[in-house]
Amino acid sequence: MLAAFVGVLLVIPQGLAFAELTGVAPIYGIYTSIWVTFLASFLGNSTMMSGPNTAISILIGLSLDPFAGRFSNEFTEYVFIISFLTGCFQFLIWLTRSSHLFNYLLKPTTSGISMGVGILIILSALKKVIGWQPESQSLSWPIDYLFISSVTVFSGFYFLKKTRYYIPLALIIGSVAGFLLSNFYAVSFLPSLAIEGVGFRVPEKLTLIHELPPQIFLSAFFIAVLGLSQSLVISRQLNLTTSEHINLSKESSALAIANIFSSFFSSFAGSGSFNRTQANQEMGAKTPLPGILTGVGVFFLITLSGGLLKHLPLAVISGILLIVGARMIKLDQIKEFHKKTLDAFSFWSVFLTFVFIGLTQAISLALLISLIVYLKNKRLKT
Repeated sequence: MLAAFVGVLLVIPQGLAFAELTGVAPIYGIYTSIWVTFLASFLGNSTMMSGPNTAISILIGLSLDPFAGRFSNEFTEYVFIISFLTGCFQFLIWLTRSSHLFNYLLKPTTSGISMGVGILIILSALKKVIGWQPESQSLSWPIDYLFISSVTVFSGFYFLKKTRYYIPLALIIGSVAGFLLSNFYAVSFLPSLAIEGVGFRVPEKLTLIHELPPQIFLSAFFIAVLGLSQSLVISRQLNLTTSEHINLSKESSALAIANIFSSFFSSFAGSGSFNRTQANQEMGAKTPLPGILTGVGVFFLITLSGGLLKHLPLAVISGILLIVGARMIKLDQIKEFHKKTLDAFSFWSVFLTFVFIGLTQAISLALLISLIVYLKNKRLKT
């Protein structure tokens, strides 16, 4: 129960922030926090906490930018269908027993993508903080965003080394700062969130799936690969550091089915979460039950008190995104990669490709480098 309570505190602000990254309304982040979290734990066999995920969210948004404007109904429909396709690809990977292939993905290449995502998150959040207006190529410097997001970021990093609950604490302190500022200045708050039933809806584009652009299928495959690799990395770490005996194949199928079915419940695709899994472990979790209870807990909390979230300043979400983005830049990992020429080359080539060229090219390069290294090592062993 304690682990589930902590899971609820962590996943709600992340769900709201990652909905922003995906390009959909905040309520869909709540649905994802409920359904992906619940189903992945219910069908899985480990203490890994799944749900909305930073990298997956931003990759979905980037993949769909060419097809519709963010936060539009058309864009939201694309989000649901690409999430459905992501789950289908993950199910095919499980069905063909190909999960073991993710063991050959080089850590520097996946880190290059992850840290590239961190840079894009920071840039995306900063645009709102400084009021960047692309139409007029100007800055508005909104006082509420500057003040509230700064308080959120500073409080988050202050509590970072003191407690694992730094994100909920940053959210609370930033919200209090926003409330105080609202007495003197117009502050933008989150719209009221209300869960409509269980959120069931068939994605409109499902009947037109044969007419979807090929790029969407390709992006869904890449997102499926990245999401599955993240979850399997977490599962392998749990196998090594705990007494759990985790069936990696079962975890693969659990995530795949969770993403497929969740897309029918107004959710976007998710994956395993490093920080929520770590918090779950620190709370003493031994079974998937905390993950199941976390999904249920989010549902009842939003149903009973969703109106409270309308007092959450939008600038707080930008502040949390800045914290999340900064935490994804692992300087110690970069230093470690520079001990080997191949690792340094793999990391920087993928990272720079992601930042300056694009998502598809970076993931293709990561897969290519990993394949070349695998074939080279296999030849040397032969």
